[in-house]
Amino acid sequence: MRWWVYVLVVLIAGAILGPISAGNAGYLLINFAGYTIESTVIGLVVFLVIAILALSLVIAAIKALLGKTRAGGQWFSRRKARKLKQREKRALLAMLKHDYTSALVDFELLYKQQRSENLAALLAFTANKAGEPGKAKYWLDTAGADFEPASEFLAVHNAVQHNDDHQGLTIQQVETQLDRGEFPPHLWTQAIELYKAEKRLDDLQPHLNQIREQSQLTQDDFNQLVLSVYLQHFIRIARNDAKALFKDWKSLSRTQRSTPAIRLAYAKALNYYGQHDACTKVVKNGLERGELNLNDCVNEHVLVGTDPNIIDWVQSHLKRKPNDSQYIRALAVLALGNKDYSLAQRALKKLSDLNACNKDDYIRMGDAYAALGDNRLAANAYKQALTAKAR
Repeated sequence: MRWWVYVLVVLIAGAILGPISAGNAGYLLINFAGYTIESTVIGLVVFLVIAILALSLVIAAIKALLGKTRAGGQWFSRRKARKLKQREKRALLAMLKHDYTSALVDFELLYKQQRSENLAALLAFTANKAGEPGKAKYWLDTAGADFEPASEFLAVHNAVQHNDDHQGLTIQQVETQLDRGEFPPHLWTQAIELYKAEKRLDDLQPHLNQIREQSQLTQDDFNQLVLSVYLQHFIRIARNDAKALFKDWKSLSRTQRSTPAIRLAYAKALNYYGQHDACTKVVKNGLERGELNLNDCVNEHVLVGTDPNIIDWVQSHLKRKPNDSQYIRALAVLALGNKDYSLAQRALKKLSDLNACNKDDYIRMGDAYAALGDNRLAANAYKQALTAKAR
C-alpha cells in the first residue's frame, strides 16, 4: 500500500515548511483540543514514521485475520476482482483512444494477476500497435498454437507501419491472408494502392464485395475502384482475342451488366480497342434504361460515337429540357467528336450563360473556338479554365 507514503510526505512537508513560514525553523508548538505538543522537526518526523509504520502493521494484521474468515476472504476476493475489472476497462479505453502504450502497460499488469491465452493474444496486438514488435512476438508466442496464424497478420501490419512506399507489403502476403480469410480490414486502402502500382487491380475482382463491406472507401471511391478493376480485366481479356471481350461481357450476370461502373468499364474497353460503334450502343442502352448518368459518360470519355441515334436521343431530351446542363454538355461533346465545331461552340456558350461550365467545359470551348479560327476567344476560354472549378 502506497497511501501511507503519500500521507507521510505531506506531514513531513508541513512540519518543515510550517515552522519556516512562522520564523521558528526547527521547532514546533502544536495546540489541539486543549493539548499542547512541543517538539523539534526531527523528533516529529521520527514520531510520524513510527506511527505510520505501526498503523500499517495493525492494518496488515487485521487483513490477515479477516482473510482467514470466509466473509473476509470473499470481501478481499471481490475487491481484487473489482480492481482487475477497473484496470481492464482502463486498458480497453486507452485502446479505443489509440493510446496503445498506456493500454500495453495496463494489460501487462493485468496479465500478472490474471493469466490467459486470450489476454496474451490481446497483448500481442496492443504491443504491435504500440510499435513494439519484439514484445508483440513474445506475447503471440505466449498465446499458444491457437493464435499462430496471427503471425502473418503481424508481419503484414509491420510491413505497412514501417514502409510508407508499400515496398514491405507484398501481393503474396495479401493473397495468403485473403485465402485464409484473415486479411485485416484496415489494410485495404494500402492493398488497393499496392495492386494499382503493380497494375494488377483486376486481381481484386473476386474480392470487391469484401472490400465494399470492410474498407473505409466512400461510395464514389468504391465505384471508381470497380470501374478501374473491370476496365483492367476487360482490356486483359481482349488482348489476344477481340471477340473474347464480348463473350466475357455476356458471361456476366444481368445485375453486373446493369451496374453503372461495370458498364462504363466495358464501354471504355470497347473504345480502347477502337470499337466505337459498339461503345455507343452500350452507352445508349445504358442511358435509356437509366443505368448510366450522362455526366459520368462525359467524364469517362465514352460519349464519342458518331451514331446519329445517340445525337437524336440527346437532342430529344433537350427539346423537353432546353436548360438542362448535362444534356447541353453531352451535345457539345458529341459535336466536338463529329467535328461540328459551330454546334459545339453554341452549346458551350449556352452552358456558360447558365453558369454551369466547369474546367473541362472551358477547355472544350477553347478547342471549339480554335478550330473555328477565333484565337482571341479561344485564349479567353483557356484563361477561364485556369480559374474554373473542376468537374
